[in-house]
Amino acid sequence: LGVVYVQAQHKYLTLHSATRSWLMSASLQQLEQDYAPLLLRIHRHTLVHRGQLLKLTRRPGLAPLGAGWQLHLRALSEGLPVSRRQLSQVQSALACEPHGCA
Repeated sequence: LGVVYVQAQHKYLTLHSATRSWLMSASLQQLEQDYAPLLLRIHRHTLVHRGQLLKLTRRPGLAPLGAGWQLHLRALSEGLPVSRRQLSQVQSALACEPHGCA
């Protein structure tokens, strides 16, 4: 799976690798179920490859209301937004990298 992250946009998914992007007609939820060991949901419309996790930081310029986190991936120079709902799962996944949790 050369995918770094996946974003849902209406009825389509945009799959992003380190060098290109392509569209796919599928459900984000179905993709998440089919590739559960490899993909982690970080937002209602975004999945990331677990092997790409690097670090979690606060997004600059946002008030500290519990929101405003971004996840940095190995293959990207910019961070992706993390929802408050998914924050604890992202933190747990980062704690398990690079060797995984038992």
